[in-house]
Amino acid sequence: MRPVPEPLLEVLKVSKVFDGVSALDSVSFEVRPGEILAIIGPNGAGKTTLFNLVSRVFPLSAGDLRLQGISICHMPAHRIATLGIARTFQNLQVFGHMTVLENVMVGCHIQGRAEMLAAAVRARSAKAEEARLTARSSDILHTVGLEDRADELAANLPVGQQRLLEIGRAIAMDPKLLLLDEPAAGLTTRETTTLCHLVQRVRDELGLTVALIEHDMSMVMGISDRVVVLDHGQKIADASPNEVQNDAKVIAAYLGEDAQEA
Repeated sequence: MRPVPEPLLEVLKVSKVFDGVSALDSVSFEVRPGEILAIIGPNGAGKTTLFNLVSRVFPLSAGDLRLQGISICHMPAHRIATLGIARTFQNLQVFGHMTVLENVMVGCHIQGRAEMLAAAVRARSAKAEEARLTARSSDILHTVGLEDRADELAANLPVGQQRLLEIGRAIAMDPKLLLLDEPAAGLTTRETTTLCHLVQRVRDELGLTVALIEHDMSMVMGISDRVVVLDHGQKIADASPNEVQNDAKVIAAYLGEDAQEA
């Protein structure tokens, strides 16, 4: 029997309360290295709140978060990024006034090694570093299929390509774990298919672990290795896509008790 790898991320009895209202209630699960994990649930289930806790947008009310065994729940957001967690957001957050290439370079700069003073005076080492980051950014644009749009303003891209750009910028941060918050939102069927292929390539070719929140069930069932289901802030399922599709609690959460009985 093959040994089970140590989890990359552990979510341990995590809770979040906003003004007396519980958004997450003692949620626990793990994200395993090299998998594509989908987190699904009805609107208001607490999915994005969970991502906001992992990326330190919000502090936890209770519980712990561990990345490769190290607690991260008291670290600042920028430290989380340098440790290897990158994310995208429900609402597109590209820099519209910058070019497509420059957007990706923003992500690359977290990996930059040049001293700030050297960069300020354009020392030789800083110029070499800039050239390295430019080359890496170009490679990432090729990965996400935007190499032909490198010099265009990001604001001029259609929504589907802006989604790919945002993912490319997250990849540029060289993460261990990539968090995608509803990446298929607003996309056409064709664009969603392109997105599915990209997520699988990111895992298979770049070796990234992916956790995604998504409402497109065809995407979830088509690319996920495992699915965690939240409902009213609680975990109600954690299983394979096929098992989740046939879980009575999940059916009831999405369709109601009457549909479950029918």
